[in-house]
Amino acid sequence: METTTIKTNVWARNEVWVLVSLMTVLVGVTGVMPLTNFNNQFIAGPAVNAALIVGAVRLSKLWGILPIVFLPSVSATVLNLFFAVGNQFMLMMIPAIWVGNLLLVLSFWIITNKEQGTRNRKQLIRFIVAAVIGIGLKVGVIFGTYFALVQFNAIPYGSPVAIAMWTMMGVNQLITASIGAVIAFGVICVIPENRPTVISS
Repeated sequence: METTTIKTNVWARNEVWVLVSLMTVLVGVTGVMPLTNFNNQFIAGPAVNAALIVGAVRLSKLWGILPIVFLPSVSATVLNLFFAVGNQFMLMMIPAIWVGNLLLVLSFWIITNKEQGTRNRKQLIRFIVAAVIGIGLKVGVIFGTYFALVQFNAIPYGSPVAIAMWTMMGVNQLITASIGAVIAFGVICVIPENRPTVISS
């Protein structure tokens, strides 16, 4: 008996829908929030992190997640600078944010994609482990980069910007990534899994 595994067109269409939906949400959130008076980090942050995690768990191609990794920090920073509600020091943090996002994605990609399913206990444990590792790596890279920039005086030590960024690049990253992970798990539970069709002959 020969067994052939085929990925169905149904999932391919669903995967495109997932990617387009995630990108639409991110563009909307990162584009509109800089124009408001809200603390956009606690709105855009969880949305971005949730999209990264959902993409890592539900998209079958890693390259499909890359726009989600790079787009939010670029669009938010450009709009912040354009509308004069940000500062030029954020530009120096973009590479660190990219690396942090990529490490978060890779953590979920490597740990959770070894087994399908979202509601069984083993997969829940994998999700939690991926969240702890991925969030820890992301926060470590972003805050570590900020700390290094302050030590080398690229960001003036003791300045209002440095004080504000201390919280933004540290505890706020931890909070928003954790909230994003919770949101992502809820979303993942309602998105069909990437299960191929198995045909035996």
